[in-house]
Amino acid sequence: MADALSADNHSRQLTKLRKEIATIENKRSKLVDMRLEETIAKDEYEAKYTELGEKLEQLIEELAQLQESAEHEKTIKKRLTAFKQAMEKHQVLPGFDREVFEAIVEKVIIGKREDDGTINPYRIIFVYKAGFSNDVDGGRFKPRRKNARADAKLCSHADNGVFPVGWECFRNCVNGII
Repeated sequence: MADALSADNHSRQLTKLRKEIATIENKRSKLVDMRLEETIAKDEYEAKYTELGEKLEQLIEELAQLQESAEHEKTIKKRLTAFKQAMEKHQVLPGFDREVFEAIVEKVIIGKREDDGTINPYRIIFVYKAGFSNDVDGGRFKPRRKNARADAKLCSHADNGVFPVGWECFRNCVNGII
């Protein structure tokens, strides 16, 4: 993850751009001195000054974009560090951070065909860019029913082929079997 964010590369590019800007500003200053000393013609001076000005504007614009990009990557790096620390401590994150998610997760697979051929739609598999994956049972994260009793437990009976799972649980609950 951290390899994708190369602050060293940005700092080198920023240093290079600043040197180029300083060089052009120095050339413009020398050009002005040459014009003041009248060692260069006015039309030649104006053409050169305009050319240097356009190049300087372009470099300043590029510098601003690079600084913005470096700042953006720095904030992402901080969030990735915070995310890593939270994962190591098994803390719950306060909110979803899309950029961090996209930086570390390659794909998410919803649903899985089990070895016996049944389909489990509650299986969630996160495949990370680092090469490993995480298999989670999404059924554990279902919200509690709004009409459920406070002391009621969710039924985990398997389907016996006679009634749908919900009906079997309902029948057993009504008859007091559970």
